Amino acid sequence: MLCLDPTGDFDRLARVSASQGELGALYVARTRLAAAGVEAPLVEGQQSGSEDRYAWVVDVRRQNAESESESRAKTHASGYWVAVEVSWRDEVTRRSRSLQLKTLKVALPK
Repeated sequence: MLCLDPTGDFDRLARVSASQGELGALYVARTRLAAAGVEAPLVEGQQSGSEDRYAWVVDVRRQNAESESESRAKTHASGYWVAVEVSWRDEVTRRSRSLQLKTLKVALPK
């Protein structure tokens, strides 16, 4: 006789769903992070959008904005912090989830 524990089955299903959600969100975040500075020049500000069930926000900030003048940034390499936050709702638990990746990118003068 096979006996299933409905609570245990739900917990396993929730863990699988969470894992799949995190993998999808990680893919979106890594894709957006890789595109920053490649598809368009790095410029301070935010962009947002969505892919499937994931909403994303890309935030770009100059590394030394206070100490680096705009004219220097046009003639020297500049560092930019690029942060990507991806949020989604878990399909099983219906909880809001999010993850963030952040990296420092270098923009060369034109």
